[in-house]
Amino acid sequence: MWGLNAGLAWLFASTQLPLDLPATESALRAFRARPDFKLIEGEHVLSPKTMLELPRPGNGMANEAGDLSLVPVTQHTLGKTHAKKSIYVVALQSSVKPIELPLFDGGEAFWLDDRTVGHVRSGANPKSAQELYTVSLEYSTETTHTTVTPQSPIHVGTLPNTPLSNFKYSKSGALVFSAYVYPDRNLSSVREQDEEWENRGNSALVYDENFVRHWDEYRGPKHQALFSVDLLKKGNKWTIGEKVFSLQLPGHSTPVEPFGGAEDFDISDTHVVYTTKDPQVGEATHTRQNIYLAPLRPGPVSLVRELTSGIQGATHNPVLSKNGKKAAWTEMERDGYESDRSKLVIYDIEAGVRFTITEDWDQSVADITFTPDGKSIIFTAGHNAKILLYTISIPHTPRRSGKCMPAVIPIALTTEHSAFSPQVLPGGRVLFTSSSLNSPNEIYILSGLSMDGSLAHKVEIKRVSKFAEDELSGLYLTEPESFWFKGAKGRKVQGWIVRPPGAEPKNTKGKKWPVVLLIHGGPQGAWEDSWSTRWNPQVFAHQGYVVVTINPTGSTTFGQEFTDAIAEDWGGRPFEDLRKGWKHVLDNYEEVDGDRAVAAGASWGGYAINWIQSHPEWNFNFKALICHDGVFNTVYNGFATDELYFFNHDFGGPPWSARGRKAADRFNPANLVAKWSTPQLIIHGSRDYRLAETEGLSVFNALQSRGIPSRIVIFPDENHWVLKPGNSLKWHHEVFRWIDQDIDYTRPISTLLRTSTTGAHDAIHHSELANRLMKGELLKEEYIYFMMILWRVYNVLENGLETHSTNPVLAPTYRPALLDRTSRISSDITYLLNTTENSWQSSPFFLSLLSTPPPGVRDYVARLQQLGASRDPMDHSRLLAHAYVRYMGDLSGGQIIRNKIVKAYDLPDSGAGASFYDFKSLENSRPGEKASQVELSKVKEWYRQGMNEGVADNMILKAEALIQEANLAFDCNRRLFQDVADAIKNTELSDYAPGSRIIFDTSQEPQERTYPVSSVIAVVMALALAHFILVVGGFTGARGTEKLEGVMLWLRGAAGHS
Repeated sequence: MWGLNAGLAWLFASTQLPLDLPATESALRAFRARPDFKLIEGEHVLSPKTMLELPRPGNGMANEAGDLSLVPVTQHTLGKTHAKKSIYVVALQSSVKPIELPLFDGGEAFWLDDRTVGHVRSGANPKSAQELYTVSLEYSTETTHTTVTPQSPIHVGTLPNTPLSNFKYSKSGALVFSAYVYPDRNLSSVREQDEEWENRGNSALVYDENFVRHWDEYRGPKHQALFSVDLLKKGNKWTIGEKVFSLQLPGHSTPVEPFGGAEDFDISDTHVVYTTKDPQVGEATHTRQNIYLAPLRPGPVSLVRELTSGIQGATHNPVLSKNGKKAAWTEMERDGYESDRSKLVIYDIEAGVRFTITEDWDQSVADITFTPDGKSIIFTAGHNAKILLYTISIPHTPRRSGKCMPAVIPIALTTEHSAFSPQVLPGGRVLFTSSSLNSPNEIYILSGLSMDGSLAHKVEIKRVSKFAEDELSGLYLTEPESFWFKGAKGRKVQGWIVRPPGAEPKNTKGKKWPVVLLIHGGPQGAWEDSWSTRWNPQVFAHQGYVVVTINPTGSTTFGQEFTDAIAEDWGGRPFEDLRKGWKHVLDNYEEVDGDRAVAAGASWGGYAINWIQSHPEWNFNFKALICHDGVFNTVYNGFATDELYFFNHDFGGPPWSARGRKAADRFNPANLVAKWSTPQLIIHGSRDYRLAETEGLSVFNALQSRGIPSRIVIFPDENHWVLKPGNSLKWHHEVFRWIDQDIDYTRPISTLLRTSTTGAHDAIHHSELANRLMKGELLKEEYIYFMMILWRVYNVLENGLETHSTNPVLAPTYRPALLDRTSRISSDITYLLNTTENSWQSSPFFLSLLSTPPPGVRDYVARLQQLGASRDPMDHSRLLAHAYVRYMGDLSGGQIIRNKIVKAYDLPDSGAGASFYDFKSLENSRPGEKASQVELSKVKEWYRQGMNEGVADNMILKAEALIQEANLAFDCNRRLFQDVADAIKNTELSDYAPGSRIIFDTSQEPQERTYPVSSVIAVVMALALAHFILVVGGFTGARGTEKLEGVMLWLRGAAGHS
């Protein structure tokens, strides 16, 4: 086998870093930790602790009269085990402060009528039954004063002895709720069956089909189902029925796990409409959910109706009109794609006709609700990184199911921030929850609609709650700025920039701030104008960072084509967008310090971090990276993740299929670990079954094995998200501690280059092919071929150095009489081929190598040519990094290789054939005399001092250009190694020449060579011995020749029968 040998590539790459580097220095690097790090705190600072302890209002739930709303509020206090959970009553038509209901901590609340609240109290013992209470409200409105006065809770009764949730009450007297039950759906026996399961004598979980685990739990025998019980008011007393009714068909589970809640079903006076996973298809590989309509009271199975077509994808948010004549839901067309466009579907229950009314509208519908008259729908939809409120009129029911014609166009009711959970109230009003990048959840009222939900006049929006007002008073939350730039394929791409307090352009006056790029997950997600308790840009800003978020290809809220475009292109278009967006920020925001930049991401954003780590040539120049629950190995993740349909869609098929494997391999960070060099923090939850914990451990192990500064933080009790307040505070501490580390750029450039390329060097040093060269196991043909490649690289590099030798960065180390390698390589090749320089350089093989080199060689040469031809002196300076990688390696590890090849190829002591590794001393010793090891050390020290002199205190060169370029040079070497391995595996020597001859015709202009006397004597003795054997054996003369031919024939015959 013959071609570029990876051991040869060791000569090209691994020898580039001095082998006298202590092995432990990689752990010391220039990346320094601050042992005294503390989070920035203060009364004017939105610190992680302040953010975590803010009240967290849920969605408002108004009574039918539309004058009062219940709002659940959760508030954590760090250091306490349990959060405080309260229910407030908000008066919607006055400015009275919300009133906290005198309820027991925890449990759910819901309206029984306009002045009565139902409350379910969870027992102190997890296995005790829940209790139902009512709280009456006295609501008084006067001209000058409004009061809401809750009465003491009154006990109604005990509910079935198993945890119940998602309560909804129908005026017909049915209380609907969900519970986890066994297949028999017997609520009364759940506790008994739980005990049997827990005490079954083993912990084994046995499966014959997927799902095995979902989100953060292994799937067991219990699933959620819907039930109802009578709850009636007789006089002033509420009473609960004794009989509980199951509302669903066998095999149906609602709410849909793992995130489904009360939004997965709705009730009228007579029916319940719900969504459930299609029981006929595998949940792990399908997203299909069906919609069903069932009576609130038990009846024949035939009364349960499926409303969907049965060929759709996921469905969500089913609702019923007030009169119960229409149902509506959101529906995705493609089964197996969880981020398909959600369309609004209407079902006329009396006509049995289903029709889509947003078929041609390029946004996804969510949070739908009917207006009181059933003629319009109010909903939310994402638009350009905001979640807006919309209204749409429902057209007349068509004669048959299908797409509604003509198309109906929704009308936007809001223009900014993010709206959630709308509820239509009497008087043309809409109650909704809203948040923004600088404001947590609060409750709002929109007014100005006509009764049917259309626009009567200009709408007005009023905030009716201020739950976090006290905590946020005194905090300055800067206004986020939206920016746009031209991304991949010319498409406009959006991003946000959030500045620290005081970093507004009018206040900067030339000051620059460190910057963090946050990359969202999904990948079909978006950085929206909304509040977050996990990745909150304002919290990062208050720690002193300019925060940049970009919504690249694959993001939602920018049209379905933009979302779909990431499929089978995970590492393509999105990263072109990120690169162009990052450049846009650095070019247009002078307060951003690109030399103090870090990046962080979670989920797909964590994958993005690993993919950026794998591409130093993209020149992001991040000083540190953070990967939270990200993908390391795309192929493995396709087998290990819980929802297999996700991989199958995003990569074009299962990981074992040709198409799926191709896309996964193409964008797999695990394939490019040899290129990693940036310090990185890894965070992972042990209960993350979406992206298994081994993904994070693999990243950490890869970084550690390459000597790259790294840290891993494991949360054994967290899933894909870190949700527990104490854990979240620790998460923030570790994140900010990590990005507060820095590189000490006061150190000399020679030291920075050595310590910043250790990982890249080590990856090549330990390769199998490198070891072959170090052991002298390469064929001479392979070595000669490698030398030709090396000649090409040095020829381009040294031409560039000569052209720009007056560049102040290059001048101190430019000494061709000492360093020139091109002529020495040429001399070695000429000697090894026993030909002339003109002969081998004009040979068809060499010319072919020049015109169509392997990809790694091609790209490396192209990079050197690009730097040499550039008009930018900074690019010329980057040649120093390549020269450092080449010459320092030749001066160090190259000396070891010299000894190996001299022995392997029986080269003369004079240095012929190995002069590439020989250097003169600094004192320019006699011609032909090579420097000793002591003198080589002096040459290396001179070179280091020259580098330090040329770069001096130029921080831009240190921080970006040279360190980056040196790692890029090693990456070119890594790719060259792969070329070598491929050539050795796939190319037979006989393809080029018979036997063991060198591949070139050496008959032209033979070069005169001298041989040692001992070799000549050995040849003469061998000839004499052969002549003696022929004479003694009688094989001379005419008869001797015939005798010899007979022996040869016999030998051939014997060989044929052996």
